[in-house]
Amino acid sequence: MGLFDFFRKNKQVHSSKWNEEDKRKIIEAVDRHNKEIEVIRKEVFPGEGQPYRYYYDNGNVRAEGFYYSLGYDKKDQLQDEKFQGKNVEYHENGQIKDVFFYKDGNPTGEYYSYDTEGNLILGQPSV
Repeated sequence: MGLFDFFRKNKQVHSSKWNEEDKRKIIEAVDRHNKEIEVIRKEVFPGEGQPYRYYYDNGNVRAEGFYYSLGYDKKDQLQDEKFQGKNVEYHENGQIKDVFFYKDGNPTGEYYSYDTEGNLILGQPSV
């Protein structure tokens, strides 16, 4: 039973205050959900990290860059990925869309955005 199922099932609660039993059930439901998505396995790549590249259906590159750590939950679903260095996203026509820079998984604040024609719309041009 999900959290919203619990709310639907317990519509008979007319008070705006939660009783202790309701609070306990909600906390248990949230804890169960958090336990399901908890990172249980990590892959770590030292240095600059592991390169990645994703493609559009038309074969053009969608995004590329580097990551250094990935986390997976019990269902082997990706839950935590940390980018490193320069990471680029592209428009479907192949033009650069966004350029992000990361250090240890955190954005550095250096960011550039381009329109579909390749014109810079945000950020300072790199030299």
